[in-house]
Amino acid sequence: MRLRKICLQLPEYLAQWLEEFSKQLAMTPSQLIANILNYYYEAWKIGKETTYMGETTETIPEKVSPDLERIVEQFLNKNKTIAKLAFIVKNFVSWFSRRGLGIKDINESLIEQFLEEYSLSRNVKGTTKYMYKKVLRRFLEFVKEST
Repeated sequence: MRLRKICLQLPEYLAQWLEEFSKQLAMTPSQLIANILNYYYEAWKIGKETTYMGETTETIPEKVSPDLERIVEQFLNKNKTIAKLAFIVKNFVSWFSRRGLGIKDINESLIEQFLEEYSLSRNVKGTTKYMYKKVLRRFLEFVKEST
């Protein structure tokens, strides 16, 4: 691998931390920065590749049937505590609608499949994915009760 020298100016506290932490990891400061940057480079590269495949890093929900929109709105109105996670329900509904699936096709394995694909191009923590799964399971229960 070819290396290129780049000089960085860091605040004093970061420079001290970098020197101390790199010693603890038995690395040079340059190696530690390279490892940190490589993590972000790989995430950027994945996002760039999925964009070229026709996906975007921010999923914009597509228009879904009015019946489906009504069910989603009823669910969100009934579950005000999950307002911050409404986007995951809307993305899920768009995702399965794009695949030609209907509301009666929703099941646990579909939720799993969606979450795998959703987190593929994102850095989603396990705890966040678990929260998404809980919300989508509640949506599944709501759909079963409603239909």
